[in-house]
Amino acid sequence: MDLDLKRSIIADLDRFLKRKDYYRRLGKAWKRGYLLHGPPGSGKTSLYLFQRQQREGITLSGLLNFIDGLWSTSGEENIIVFTTNYKDHLDPALLRPGRMDMHVYMGYCGWEAFKTLAQNYFLVDDHVLFPEIQELLSAVEVTPAEVSEMLLRNEDVDVALQGLKEFLEEKKQGKQT
Repeated sequence: MDLDLKRSIIADLDRFLKRKDYYRRLGKAWKRGYLLHGPPGSGKTSLYLFQRQQREGITLSGLLNFIDGLWSTSGEENIIVFTTNYKDHLDPALLRPGRMDMHVYMGYCGWEAFKTLAQNYFLVDDHVLFPEIQELLSAVEVTPAEVSEMLLRNEDVDVALQGLKEFLEEKKQGKQT
């Protein structure tokens, strides 16, 4: 995730969690909703609730009532996170402030996300291939899941990063989809 975006989300959560008395004074439920959206493999998690309710044929009205009911069940904080690959397919009633307060686009793997993955997988902050990988990441659309998969293919950092570089070059040339 982009570091500025991550800081923004954390700041929003921190501000929310510190405002219990403010919400109480206003007579508003102490709640915050987040919508994570973007292409498959961009780091969102699936919610069992969406999948289960879709199979059971729940109506939009039922879903909205369920969400609104969650908000009113206690005086404690309520944070709900929804994920979708297709924000434009969701009904505007679900997306409005008060239900989904912060919309977060989780897109393709950028340089900062790659550096985090490289640090997590190999404990490296720099490598001779980093400049080439940085340039390739700016030229292709690749998800963090795809990058992770390439990094998992070998425990040797040199071999794994070379494989990632070749994968990105092939994607750039249109050989990978």
